[in-house]
Amino acid sequence: MRILLTWTLLLMSWPSFAASDEFPTQLRGLWGEAKETCDYWRTQTSADVRGDHRWLKVSTKDVLGSTQGRFLREVSGQVGAGATADISAEIQILDARGAIVLLSLSADGQLHETLLGAGRREIGIYQRC
Repeated sequence: MRILLTWTLLLMSWPSFAASDEFPTQLRGLWGEAKETCDYWRTQTSADVRGDHRWLKVSTKDVLGSTQGRFLREVSGQVGAGATADISAEIQILDARGAIVLLSLSADGQLHETLLGAGRREIGIYQRC
């Protein structure tokens, strides 16, 4: 037990584990799946946005919207078919499963949301609103 605790503390304090304890500024803001979603946000509140509009609002430590979670760590990530992302961060979903999702900003300015794990799959692609 003591060895496991020591190993866990060592991993958590390892320099590459997390470069920061909050989302990089480039990922923060309101993101919508389409221009129509962003336009809809200009006239509605978050309570009015229905499930047919996928959106994310990324703050310093939290994600609200179609996916809700909290910042886990900044990572070097990939977008799509092996393309690298300039900025990526993992979030832990705030539901019973606690899945891990990767948010990656691609070179073309789109935010990619990818569910990690054995069933790795892209959940959504967003544009900045």
